[in-house]
Amino acid sequence: MASLDIASIIERLMKLSTVSLIIWLAGFFALFQSFLNALAEIMRFGDREFYTDWWNSPSVGTYWKTWNKPVYHFMKRHIYSPLIGRGWTPQAASVMVFVFSGILHELLVGVPTHNIIGVAFVGMIVQIPLIAATLPLEKMQGINGKIVGNCIFWISFCLVGQPLAALLYFFAWQAKYGSTLFAAAKFITNKGPRSTPNVGPLTLARKLRSMSSRTRSCDPVLSLILTCLWVKLLVVLRMHTDPETLSTPVKKLRFSVYRI
Repeated sequence: MASLDIASIIERLMKLSTVSLIIWLAGFFALFQSFLNALAEIMRFGDREFYTDWWNSPSVGTYWKTWNKPVYHFMKRHIYSPLIGRGWTPQAASVMVFVFSGILHELLVGVPTHNIIGVAFVGMIVQIPLIAATLPLEKMQGINGKIVGNCIFWISFCLVGQPLAALLYFFAWQAKYGSTLFAAAKFITNKGPRSTPNVGPLTLARKLRSMSSRTRSCDPVLSLILTCLWVKLLVVLRMHTDPETLSTPVKKLRFSVYRI
């Protein structure tokens, strides 16, 4: 990203598009089809239309109205309708709904990643011109306009939306905390990235190995995760270091992997 290798960025976006789409669809099915219906069954809630066929949306606006009906009705009842009642135009009220939603999305993504950089907020605001651009296609006579609108929705959803946001947040994390592997190790050994001292991979590997040994009897799963992480650190250290110049402690720590 630092050298702006456009071909490499596009390749990563294409790879991320498939993975992010599968994860999003799995999460959507688990939440809207499984969890909400199970909760409605327990609570004997009759109105169970949590979504409609958003995948056939002829415009971006139709997608936002159909993929998450509970949130759509909440926003319409508590933000859109009160603003309309106060004399706002429908366009201004819709913009305010997306501004509020963009703030929520930015907090939901930025706080866990420790990077509030505005990508999620901008992604929500960009939906406004996309809705305006695809609305005439939805109203066109015949099916061609609706097909074009549906294609625009899927392209913005699969390629430009989530994969690009994930890539930008990843680069922001890497620029702030360095390698994700070392950041994860520092997070575990120091209870968070903000309290991380400047330590090398060898020290981190030693800490992780010590933590793995201490937790082996009480929590075997955690011990296995820590072992895998410090073994990965050793592999990275070996890949980036000439074997002839490795110090004796590094060699001993690396060779001790085979005694696990």
